[in-house]
Amino acid sequence: MILLSGLLFLLWGEAARCLEEFTFDGDIRQFAVATNTVYVATEEKLYQLNHDLTLVQSLTQRGVLKTGKPVEDTQFLRVSETDQWNSTFNVNILLPFVENGSLICCGVTDDCGYCELLDLEDITNVRYREHIQVGSPWRSSASVSFLVNVETWSRTETYILAATEQQEDKSTETSCSPGTDAVILHNTNNNQKGLIFSSVGDNIHVAIKREDNVEFIDGFQIDSTIYLFSNLPSKDKSNKVRLIWLEGKESKGTTLKSLRGATLSLSDGGKGSRLLASSVVPGGPPVLWSGVFSVDGGQSNTELVVFDISPDLTGDIDVDPDFCTTCTGKSKPTPKTLKPNVVLFRQKYMTSVLAVRQKAWMVFFIGTADGQLIKLAVDKNYHTACPRVLYRANEDRQVFPKIHLDQVDLKHVYIPFQNEMKRVPVSKCSTYVTLQDCWSAQDPYCVWCGSKRSCTFEDDCQDSDWVSIPDDSQQKMISYKVVKDRTGQITLNIQTHFTVGRKVLSKFASHFLLKIPEISSITPSVVSFYGRNHALLSGYNLKDVTRVRIHAEGCTPQESPVWSNTGLTLTFHIPRANTQGVVKVCVVLPDGSCHGNAQITYQSSPSCTNATPSSSWVSGKRQITLLGSHLEFVEGVVHSHALQDDNSSLPSSPAITPASQHTAPRSITMLHSLQHDVIMHTPTIRHRTDVSSPTSTNYKTAEKPEELQHLHQPALAGEPGTGMPAPPAAHTHQLQQPALVGAPGTGMPRSSVPKLQHSQQLMSAGAFSTRTPAPSFHPQPLQQQFVSFFNSGPPC
Repeated sequence: MILLSGLLFLLWGEAARCLEEFTFDGDIRQFAVATNTVYVATEEKLYQLNHDLTLVQSLTQRGVLKTGKPVEDTQFLRVSETDQWNSTFNVNILLPFVENGSLICCGVTDDCGYCELLDLEDITNVRYREHIQVGSPWRSSASVSFLVNVETWSRTETYILAATEQQEDKSTETSCSPGTDAVILHNTNNNQKGLIFSSVGDNIHVAIKREDNVEFIDGFQIDSTIYLFSNLPSKDKSNKVRLIWLEGKESKGTTLKSLRGATLSLSDGGKGSRLLASSVVPGGPPVLWSGVFSVDGGQSNTELVVFDISPDLTGDIDVDPDFCTTCTGKSKPTPKTLKPNVVLFRQKYMTSVLAVRQKAWMVFFIGTADGQLIKLAVDKNYHTACPRVLYRANEDRQVFPKIHLDQVDLKHVYIPFQNEMKRVPVSKCSTYVTLQDCWSAQDPYCVWCGSKRSCTFEDDCQDSDWVSIPDDSQQKMISYKVVKDRTGQITLNIQTHFTVGRKVLSKFASHFLLKIPEISSITPSVVSFYGRNHALLSGYNLKDVTRVRIHAEGCTPQESPVWSNTGLTLTFHIPRANTQGVVKVCVVLPDGSCHGNAQITYQSSPSCTNATPSSSWVSGKRQITLLGSHLEFVEGVVHSHALQDDNSSLPSSPAITPASQHTAPRSITMLHSLQHDVIMHTPTIRHRTDVSSPTSTNYKTAEKPEELQHLHQPALAGEPGTGMPAPPAAHTHQLQQPALVGAPGTGMPRSSVPKLQHSQQLMSAGAFSTRTPAPSFHPQPLQQQFVSFFNSGPPC
């Protein structure tokens, strides 16, 4: 790797990508994608769409059922939408057979099973139809079907693998029910033994059987190995997740009899976990597979888990305790148990997943029951980038269990809802405005394009003039290591963490002069989760630092500009955080590299529980101790003279009595106000009339910031009458001026607040001493006032 200097360009932006969608007449039952076409079966229609979801044509599923003797002669004839009809063809199997140029549709009418072979390019062209049961006999069931290839002695045959749900409750059975046949292979053309859709092979019918309940979730084939996943629920409400391996060799019967299996078990031993959706991770070996599991039996507590499901074909065949082709009733050995490689993601209400490979990264697209599409990028070491929401529905609409990739451009995914399909871009590269932003997103789809000066997809950047993230997750674009050998010679090893196109590699040289900055301390290093203004960072070689980066593990960092910089110290604003915890801090150079490894701890905001004493003279100047928690974050006391009756509720914002108003208020309320517009109430302080208090006072309207007097300076330790020793001068400091009263979100009149001073000796984690000011208006003999304090942070 080389260091590329001078790659930071301005982003002019690229055109926003439009979200394409299609709304159907009726709920989606099945959908499939083949090359440049999307096929969707609803309750009463079959749709053929272009890959951009524009309609090609639709086919009604209403018709007239003409029964025949024998039943094979029964005919289902479609009618126009205006004609009378007596039956509907509900599709349970929708399989594009690209090599044969046909679309296989199988399901049920009002008279058992029905199958059609349609033209892949024109679904209105019905090539073949037959009344035969292929797959589930029910209109809604947990069944799976897909095409498999079997290597026979002379050629490769393609069959339909139909895995049908088995229900222990026999009351749902019909004359069309498959009995205990759980997995069957069906023909796909007339040249196979038994003709089209037949399940007969080698003159006999072979099937994998299951006596008890089974719900099939997913299946696929890699090379010659067939993988089939199912849930085996039991009466005690426990569940077992099973994986079946089959070898597609010789014939139908040989393939089904090659049955071997394993149990997929999470940390709970596999008893309560239930498989909801799955997707194989492309590439390998090993064969990596991702599954969305419910860990509590429902959908509220779900996990995305990765297993290595590479087949173990060394054991005996057809000896599985849960499935069999030759069922003898003899005791069977316990199948092997597979444990997950990693639990990648925990999120409530996950319903679907699609796994793809992008360069060396795995990318998971996750659908949820509340209408979200979440993207999770994972490197080869299972380190995850920050999850990103690609799409969020306006309403809580569940995403269909299957998500498919657009086969034309590989840049979009299809997410189906109840009666709607959306085509969503796999990335939002154009939203990242700088090289640093593009790299920090840790998105394997995005590159920084030098010719466009923007963040784009790689194939949208011409001439290989691009920079992207490396093959593994990194927190810095540039890292360094100082090595000292035995002779005392010091070597600075610098490494870049990004991938470049060939043009960039030849265009830029690896030369620079750089003094690596170091961080020795940050003051304060413990703040409330509202952050802190003008924090002080000390260290060495800070002259070239432009920003301070604060980042939590796995998520996008926040950056604060540097306000003053002496080379040894600098000031910056610590931004607010959503949660408590420890974050890492480094300083950013102009080339985007970040150096240093300091920490800031976020804790809860201050709260006040009591004030002692709770009464003061009208003239003020009485020392008050506030009790509470996290008071070490308090920077000052705000006195806000809002008026209210004794029996009224607290006002929403403080108010200042105008100069012309001479009527004394009944009470004085002080609000506990934090910067960032957080309002909390504090204990009441009552004011009693001084012996020599005046009966009236003249007031001047505050026209300039320095004239506003409703925020008062607390008494310093050591002032006359406090009974406290005077602190050293170094312990008294001036706080930053708080936000303007009346700034957006404060709900206060437009004015300004003077600066505030206090002594650090007056403050501790559980107590804070202050001196009450005289009110700016004349109260009655017994009045109330709420004390409050502010904790500064970056303005909202």
